[in-house]
Amino acid sequence: MYRKTYAIIDEDKLKNNIKEIKAKYDNYKYYIGVVKNNAYNHGIKIINSLIEGGINYLAVSSLEEALDARKYNSKIPILCLEVIDLDYIYDCINNINKIPSNINKKYILFFGLISIRQQHLI
Repeated sequence: MYRKTYAIIDEDKLKNNIKEIKAKYDNYKYYIGVVKNNAYNHGIKIINSLIEGGINYLAVSSLEEALDARKYNSKIPILCLEVIDLDYIYDCINNINKIPSNINKKYILFFGLISIRQQHLI
C-alpha cells in the first residue's frame, strides 16, 4: 500500500454520537449498528462501544461476519443481511440468534460508522 492514510476512532466520541442521535430520535425501538466489512475497516472490536452508546442490534453482511461479531458480545441480536444457506443454518441457530419475524421497519434506525459526524472520528 502506497497511501499512509488512516482513521483513528475515538470510542468515547462514538458512544456520545450514538447517545445524541438516540436522544434526537427517541421513538425507535431498534438502534442498529451496521458493522459489516469489519466495521467498514475500522475494526469489529468497536462492537462493545456501540452497545455502550445505546445500539441494541447489529447488522452484518454474512454468516462469517456474524460469527466474528459474536466473539465480542454474546448477547446482542445480530441481523445477517445476506441469505444464509440451509447447510449452515445450525451454525446460525447455535451461535448467533433467532431473527424476530415481527420487526416493523418504522421502529428501526440504522447506524453506520460512515454516517457518524466526521469531526468526531479523528
